[in-house]
Amino acid sequence: MMGGSEVELSWSPGGRYLAITHAAKNQFSIISIADCGPFLDDDDDEEAEADADATSNTTITVFNDIRVGRIVQATSARFNSFDPVWGTTTLDITLKTVIPTLGSMLGDPNATAPKGATTLYYLSDRDIQSDVNSPWGTRAPAPHFPAHRSVYALPLINRTATDVDDTVTKVGHGAVYGGGGAAELWVADMLELEEVLEFLLDTSSDGGFGGGDMAEGSSSTRKRRQRRSLLTAAASAVHTQRQGRQGRRRLFDVPPSELPGDDPDAEEEEGGSFFDEIKQDLEEEELEDGDTATPTTAPTTYANEYGTLPPTTAEGEIIGSNEPSSAGSSDEQSGSMVPTAFGDTGQPSTVDGLNGSNQPSSLSSSLDDLVGSGQPSFADGLGGSLSGQPSSLTSGEASEEEGSPTPSAASSSAATTSMPSSSPTAAPTSAATQTVDTKSASTATATAKVSIFPEDTKIAFGEKDLMVHSYRVAGIPADSYTGLVTQTMDDSTFLLIKRKDDGTYRPVLVAAEPPPSDAMDVATVDDNELVSYEVSTTGEYIVLIFKPGYIKVVPNTGTGLMGIATDKKLTKSLADANDIALSIYPSLEYEQMFHDAWRMLRDYFYDTNMNGIDWKAMHERYKGLVKRCAKREELDDILAQMASELSALHVFVYGGEYPEALHKDKTLESMYQMAGLGATLDRSPEWKGYVVTAIAETDPDFTVVGGTAVYSPLSDSLLRLSGQKGLEVGDVIVGVNGESVMRVPDIHLLLRGLAGQSVRLDVIRLASSPKEENTGTDPDQRRRRTIDDGEEADAESVSMRTEPIITVPLSPLESSSLQYKSWEYRCKQIADSLAAQKGFSVGYLHLSSMSKKDVNAFVKGFYPNYNKEALIVDVRHNRGGNIDSWLLDILQRRAWMYWQGRVTNTENGGLGWDEQFAFRGHLVVLIDEKTSSDGEGFSRGVSELGLGKLIGTRTWGGGIWLSSDNTLVDGGIATAPEIGTYNDEYGWGLGIEQMGVEPDIVVDNDPRETFEGRDEQLERAIEYLADWLEQEPIVIPTPPIAKKKDMSMPRVVSSQCKA
Repeated sequence: MMGGSEVELSWSPGGRYLAITHAAKNQFSIISIADCGPFLDDDDDEEAEADADATSNTTITVFNDIRVGRIVQATSARFNSFDPVWGTTTLDITLKTVIPTLGSMLGDPNATAPKGATTLYYLSDRDIQSDVNSPWGTRAPAPHFPAHRSVYALPLINRTATDVDDTVTKVGHGAVYGGGGAAELWVADMLELEEVLEFLLDTSSDGGFGGGDMAEGSSSTRKRRQRRSLLTAAASAVHTQRQGRQGRRRLFDVPPSELPGDDPDAEEEEGGSFFDEIKQDLEEEELEDGDTATPTTAPTTYANEYGTLPPTTAEGEIIGSNEPSSAGSSDEQSGSMVPTAFGDTGQPSTVDGLNGSNQPSSLSSSLDDLVGSGQPSFADGLGGSLSGQPSSLTSGEASEEEGSPTPSAASSSAATTSMPSSSPTAAPTSAATQTVDTKSASTATATAKVSIFPEDTKIAFGEKDLMVHSYRVAGIPADSYTGLVTQTMDDSTFLLIKRKDDGTYRPVLVAAEPPPSDAMDVATVDDNELVSYEVSTTGEYIVLIFKPGYIKVVPNTGTGLMGIATDKKLTKSLADANDIALSIYPSLEYEQMFHDAWRMLRDYFYDTNMNGIDWKAMHERYKGLVKRCAKREELDDILAQMASELSALHVFVYGGEYPEALHKDKTLESMYQMAGLGATLDRSPEWKGYVVTAIAETDPDFTVVGGTAVYSPLSDSLLRLSGQKGLEVGDVIVGVNGESVMRVPDIHLLLRGLAGQSVRLDVIRLASSPKEENTGTDPDQRRRRTIDDGEEADAESVSMRTEPIITVPLSPLESSSLQYKSWEYRCKQIADSLAAQKGFSVGYLHLSSMSKKDVNAFVKGFYPNYNKEALIVDVRHNRGGNIDSWLLDILQRRAWMYWQGRVTNTENGGLGWDEQFAFRGHLVVLIDEKTSSDGEGFSRGVSELGLGKLIGTRTWGGGIWLSSDNTLVDGGIATAPEIGTYNDEYGWGLGIEQMGVEPDIVVDNDPRETFEGRDEQLERAIEYLADWLEQEPIVIPTPPIAKKKDMSMPRVVSSQCKA
């Protein structure tokens, strides 16, 4: 059974196989492959053709239903493997233009190029490397494994030749991307294939070929046509290599001399390569056939069933390009399509195609356009299709319309059109077999069977585990990849996503050298930050969303990916998102969300019996109210009432799309927010201003938390940095930006929209100015508004001298956070003071939740105090999270041995212990009625593991955990408590659900005492720890009194030694 809450599905191009990423029993992510059965049986195919109307041009065949057969685990559970992509190899791309022709001419029926996907690529993190060397050091550094992932390949077909003498078959199923130069093992076979081509050319010049149909005395015209077909296929193979080099030259901005094997002058110095001779022979062959000679400057195109070759001049330059043999160029005058990326042979993009405006065309029109224009076919399987993209990057610039195809010249020799498609995310869903009429006025009727989805090659599962055949693609260096997006449909270029050190994401392009090389060129596109990405269902298009919202749509081709690298300013192939609109009927959407919320609560809730509630009856009870909903908030009320029937504490209803006057515009929201001054102010008509009664004071050692400065705009610690003096309790604020504070009901109205901006405050320093600066009649009343004897100064006894200060107010959220941290700091000061009075040392730390920021808070509060006699962990007001296991793991460390060194731990006599930073003192945890969720789990863990005592009041009572992933269509949610907790002592809910955690010592803070600054729970904790330490003092064992080992030589022995 496949576990895990998240399962990723990836269909093979032909839809027969399904790669499933799921969790293994040990929670590691693995990939399994399911055989869902062929779409179309051969018998059904023949029967459908027989029943077709003889005069009809279209035969529609119904696909088979999914019949799940074998399911095989494809990767090991010893590490994580994910993001499977069905793809092919550079060797397959090159050979599929040559192998079928050679097999036919040699009479070898087994000489067929691989069809469909031949390799399953995926990411894996098996090469783990910790960036922490040891646990020694402050804060007890733990092993940490940063993302270090590599691309792996799983061959899907048997690459072992059954007949070693059969060169064609052996090369066609040879190893690829072996890593460490393993692909070089097939160099000899590639050379042998070249010898076969030379032999066929030699025999053809003598009047006949050496095998197959050619040896049976065919007519001279037929020989020439078949020879021309072979020559074209051979030329196409070498053109594939040239395309790859030219494409990478532009993509990676590498000088031609630095590309391996890409010296444009090398072949000319040697008199031209074998394939250049083929092209020349082909031109001469046309002249022998009586064809009109073409001027050297006119474009010359060649086409057969393998594709249309680029139009070139006699000097070998591709027409329409500024470079010799430039890839991806098009000639608008001749109307011919030029291959555009590694392995192109002139075909257009697959199913939807491009209609010249980056918009997918309809299926029927795509087929009609292809056949009507005489487009040649391309070989079955991935990598054989051509994008039909124009040249991007002539003279270093991208083409004006990236991804826009140029019509190809008609090819009289093209008899069939096969359209493979990669479908990485979804299976084909419609009938895909059609017969299309290609007859013209001057030719006989010819029909071609068009398959939208390519035939999947049957996977060689074999008798042994499939996973043992995986190997790493060595040419792609390991890095912090987060996704393997796709492999292009016309070559072997990969698109990956990489997470940088700053937390942002960037596309990574990987282009492979032509075989037999296994080298790869890797380029990270650093110009723009990537936010999201997606591949279309048919695999033809890639959608990339860049910050701050640019939506770039490119074809899934080598040329399309080049456009990502070259469009540095994001000006091309952009989708216009400004006018995107979606028609919604709120009443119908409310009904849908109600049904979805009910269904997901049913499917996610931890108890299949729904706590004994008749859940179907609940649906009937509340669905009638949904029709009355006039707004989204009313639907929330219904969802909350229905979900509350389960009586589970972790049920929340929130989120969704609500009408907002400010449309979630942060700028508009900030204009209406009232900023704060980080102080408590009391309006005083007597002083015609606001008297400062308290200034939030935070820990001076931690003025920056999470990269954000923590300060009170009125504090002296802030204002003295700008040469000003801070205010004190008793000072008066009388004006804001020159306007009297008494003209508005509240001073904060004058601070509206000013958060983060400089403001001028006019103040009267009744408390913060020196005595000599006051000129009031009573010196004792000039320092403070309230003096020690309780008398108050009035406005008449103190001169009204104002002073301006410049400060920066806080946003409401910042003000709230400041007040909370000020409360934390006061608690720490109280704990330190009371413990000092009792005569022991204590550490205090507060956790407001159980999230990442609280990991930081725990580290800051625990490790500096690990050697104290007592520790107080305050989880009052804790909102929960998921870090309890980590905290409990640290607190469970025990000192099982001690050491003493002469140069280590010198402050305490060189003493230390192992485990490092194990806390040896007494622990108290403070809880209250607002301690919730994981805060309760932590508290229960401390109690159950015997780590300490709980003091305070009974907690909230949420003992069923959740992941909050059952969201509704508009982003809202009615959360489902989905993870039940239990142990032998308490059973389901750990005694927390609906009950809460009961403290060992109950202390409830009096509201009045709390308002006045007293914390009875904290005081009781100090008293309890003092008594505990008196009964069980914490001491470090003294070193053994016994003498250390004496390794000196005894006198008797030394006296007898004659050495």
